[in-house]
Amino acid sequence: MQQSSTLHIVGRNGVSWDHDVNSATGADPLLILSEESNQLFVINGFDLSALSTKSGQIQWSIEFDEPVWAGQLLYDERLLIHLELSIVCLKLTGEECWRYHHNDIITEVLIKDEALHMHDFEEQPFTLDLHTGN
Repeated sequence: MQQSSTLHIVGRNGVSWDHDVNSATGADPLLILSEESNQLFVINGFDLSALSTKSGQIQWSIEFDEPVWAGQLLYDERLLIHLELSIVCLKLTGEECWRYHHNDIITEVLIKDEALHMHDFEEQPFTLDLHTGN
């Protein structure tokens, strides 16, 4: 059952807008702000949207096949998206840099020394290069 809610957001220039979100997971939306690109990323359920911080206009949107567990803005202005079985790295334009798919639920993701250190549901560790996904 999808739950619907409205986010009321005030932009950098003081202009406010509403952004409707629907969630099949029932989780609260996650907001990530990129000051350099003037974008607000809204992660909600299976969806990721990029909004302009000045106008609230949707710049791009992606619907994933898996629920989004977490997201984070990387130091080089890329987004790292933690899905249930995958890790996806995106440019701020929504273009995919790389994707790593695992056959078990990824329960933990830690960034350290230019690498992603992860564990799956069986607590098996694995590591990926942060820049290439290999």
